[in-house]
Amino acid sequence: MIVVDCNGTEKSFKKFMPGMEKTNDNRIIATALQWETESGTRYEKIALISKDINLRVTANAF
Repeated sequence: MIVVDCNGTEKSFKKFMPGMEKTNDNRIIATALQWETESGTRYEKIALISKDINLRVTANAF
């Protein structure tokens, strides 16, 4: 399992994590099943979440 911190706005979060949506109370709705980092590492089953502006995401590697 890996934990990724994504600080910033919903716009920057969506750019970093395509398919994810933020609710009005800052929880995350995990809709993306796959995700690839800039380094090429791929993950699936994005899950998560945070209740503050510093979005924290967990993912299972595959």
